[in-house]
Amino acid sequence: MSNAGSPRVETPNQNAAKGLLSSELLPLSVALMLSIGLVAFEGLSVAPALPAIGADLGSAERLPWVMTVYLLASGLAIAVSGSLVDAIGCRTIYRVAIVSFVVSSFACGVSPSLEMVVVMRVLQGAAGGMIIAANGAAIGLGYPSALRSRAYAMASTVWGVLAFGGPALAAVLLSVLDWRWIFYVNVPLGLLAALLGWSRTPSKVEGSKPLQLDLKGALLIGAITSLGLVALSGVGLVALAGLAATVVSAVLYWRHAGVSEDPLIARRYFAHVPFRTLALAGGLIMAAGIGIETYLPLYLRGGRGESLALAAWSVLFLALGWTTAANLFSRLYHRISEGTVAFVGTIVIQPALVLSAAAVLLDLPLATLFFAFFAMGMGIGTTTNACITLVQAAAEEREIGRATAAHQFVRNMAVTYGTAAAGTALFVLASRLSGDPEAIQLALSSAESAEDSLPASSAVTSAIGTGFVAAHLVGLVLAFVAALAARRLVGTRSDTIGSADPEPSPSRVS
Repeated sequence: MSNAGSPRVETPNQNAAKGLLSSELLPLSVALMLSIGLVAFEGLSVAPALPAIGADLGSAERLPWVMTVYLLASGLAIAVSGSLVDAIGCRTIYRVAIVSFVVSSFACGVSPSLEMVVVMRVLQGAAGGMIIAANGAAIGLGYPSALRSRAYAMASTVWGVLAFGGPALAAVLLSVLDWRWIFYVNVPLGLLAALLGWSRTPSKVEGSKPLQLDLKGALLIGAITSLGLVALSGVGLVALAGLAATVVSAVLYWRHAGVSEDPLIARRYFAHVPFRTLALAGGLIMAAGIGIETYLPLYLRGGRGESLALAAWSVLFLALGWTTAANLFSRLYHRISEGTVAFVGTIVIQPALVLSAAAVLLDLPLATLFFAFFAMGMGIGTTTNACITLVQAAAEEREIGRATAAHQFVRNMAVTYGTAAAGTALFVLASRLSGDPEAIQLALSSAESAEDSLPASSAVTSAIGTGFVAAHLVGLVLAFVAALAARRLVGTRSDTIGSADPEPSPSRVS
């Protein structure tokens, strides 16, 4: 490893001599893709198992916590792990994370109570967030610059297929085995990822900052994450109170980051060029597309009465578009700048959102709707792959962990909030149009069941469709703002991008 602050330069011959699956990089590539696949699968694949978990362990009113605590712990762990990766080393964090993920997965499987499942899901989510942060840094440190975009494209392929196809694959697994195997399957695969990556992930970078735990920053980021979900998932006074508390927490963290010598996430990763622009473009484009895609199965079931199987597999179209674009454009960066590619992605997703909304309003064939989601995925894959490549190009080697984790945290939170905002728009409008909120809630709940026919009236199904269109409008606004941000990136290349302005020292912050 080079010393801190020195340029990361590889000659063309060095870059050309290596490939993602070359003998030198194959163990690292397989370890990273396998571990990120486990995290992607586990994040959403537990949802189909919730009814079985509730039937077996009881405490059905606590079932939502099985999903919620995982996502919250994962988001917070991503933010915390950036400084840990830089201070302790990517290899150490990877080892701790993958072992914790295996242990917590096994513990979830053998849990005798729902309360124990929830506790172990906290550990599993934290381990998953650490894996995401360690993997992102490992790509920046372990691959030549010419291969980083391809490595992220490969990661996008794995993530897209398993994150969006995970619930469908889990449903198949549940039809053969019981719910505990949703967790048990992680054990052998996680051990294999640990074996391959144990000594292959990059070690600590020379000149890295010593570890300083920012407990206050972690608590404030945890508050922002949890209170934001309350604000966007609720209505009325609960939503307003959650929004106010989220804003207060964000202001407090901003002030804290300005005076702390080593904040959990430095201000410059949110506010300074180019990190600010990359975070806005990458985060908002994901929020726009994934926020809509999350409710596609519910619309197909509750709004069109399609089969559970079709609804489950419909999520693969966005994943296919995402991975196709990520792999395609990762090989074209020597011809087209990453910044231009990022901007193109934010433009592509907008007509795709309009086409999808039109397909819902006009009841067009499902092929049109699925094509629109494929195009949305193309826009997401194009933008996000280019943005993360530029983030690592703009960061010094000693801050790869912090820069990558900050960008991933912003994207994670953007998706979480975007999904909540789209869902709120869908439910609130559908309830008002139907005049019967309980009927809408029943129809959406029934959409997750295995019944092939839904007892919803035409007024209810029409209201769900209109609510789904309202969710598209939320996505369009987010995509438009993403395009405004990405426009500043046009022509920006990873081999010429400069580092962001340094964060002012606390002594110079009023």
